[in-house]
Amino acid sequence: MKLSIVIPCFNCSNNIINIIDLLEQQVNSSVEVLFINDGSTDNTVQIISDSIEKRNLAFFHLYSFKNSGAAKARSRGLELSNGEYVFFLDSDDIISKEFINNIFSCIQKNPD
Repeated sequence: MKLSIVIPCFNCSNNIINIIDLLEQQVNSSVEVLFINDGSTDNTVQIISDSIEKRNLAFFHLYSFKNSGAAKARSRGLELSNGEYVFFLDSDDIISKEFINNIFSCIQKNPD
């Protein structure tokens, strides 16, 4: 696994599908996406799990924990990640259609 994308999630049912849609078009076997549910009380978990199952998103993973805040969710995501590189997104971020290609372009330049 070359790249792990960690997305902390807390009550983001209104917008999480947007990031799933955009990532679905770009993720390949070199990329994993980790949704770290931080104790959401809305239907965030259901939306993510339904999307992963119905779309057969093999490289997308959902982990749920008791609410501990965004920093802890990011730390948990980092611990669970398998990528050589890790990128953190927020659940309401908007990414370009070239997002992952742009990251791999930067990786090829051998960043620290």
